[in-house]
Amino acid sequence: MSIRYTIDTRALGRVGTVIRAEQRRINPELRVVVQSIMLQAKSGMIAATPRAQEDPFAPGPTTHARDQWHYRTDQTGAGMLFNSAPYTPFLFTGTTAHFIAPLNAQALRFGGGGGVPAFSKGHMVGGIRPNDKMVTTLASMAPLAERELKVAGLKATVHMHNAIKAVSVP
Repeated sequence: MSIRYTIDTRALGRVGTVIRAEQRRINPELRVVVQSIMLQAKSGMIAATPRAQEDPFAPGPTTHARDQWHYRTDQTGAGMLFNSAPYTPFLFTGTTAHFIAPLNAQALRFGGGGGVPAFSKGHMVGGIRPNDKMVTTLASMAPLAERELKVAGLKATVHMHNAIKAVSVP
């Protein structure tokens, strides 16, 4: 459970004006820190995501989970790292043996041996194991993010303290 306090800074006079000005200054700085963290996390996840084998018979360029890592930050400084490949969750959790079949075609096509494509109307696959490297990489980003945000928060607090002290001292 979290408790949230709201203070009307207008009632604080000059100190309130300084606090509002510091908030406007801190938000863009925090966003830059979060973007830096997100960029590092994206690079780490790209390196940890396995590269799928190219299909020499694909009609056009194919997309892989490794190429689909993105991040966003909003005006509040919150960041989100995500992957737009629909099968990405299975790289983290793995799958059990299951049957695959074509959804929008009569057959599945695979790169067969000797440069000849192979086709299937459906068959069993053994499933995949969870990718431990991806899980470990993602988990290792948390302490980095916490450390960088803590440093940015301390710098902002000291800066705000000095700014308030400057208008408070007669």
